[in-house]
Amino acid sequence: MLAQYSYAELLQQLFFIVAIGGDTLDESHTLKEQFSDHPDLRIASPDTIEYAFQELRQTTEMVTAPSGVIHQINEHKKFNELMPALSRKMGLLKLHTGYMMDYDGHIVKY
Repeated sequence: MLAQYSYAELLQQLFFIVAIGGDTLDESHTLKEQFSDHPDLRIASPDTIEYAFQELRQTTEMVTAPSGVIHQINEHKKFNELMPALSRKMGLLKLHTGYMMDYDGHIVKY
């Protein structure tokens, strides 16, 4: 039987990995051991997590600036929209107010 996971389950698992001090997908093995007695929590293998998130990848564009410097740009518009949407939902940002967010080297205006 092939196990199927939602993106929400896999993202939750990534948060759990960070919460236990992990910094690699292999920490899911530790999670599986620690949560083995939990009746509803399924833990995916590192390979499953990596495979599932492959389809979310975006191609990297190479852009040459007038100075001749080559920049690699890898922008995921949906993820850039996710941060302010979550922040608004949590009440951290007010509606109808302009914000400039800079995270992970990205500047996004809303």
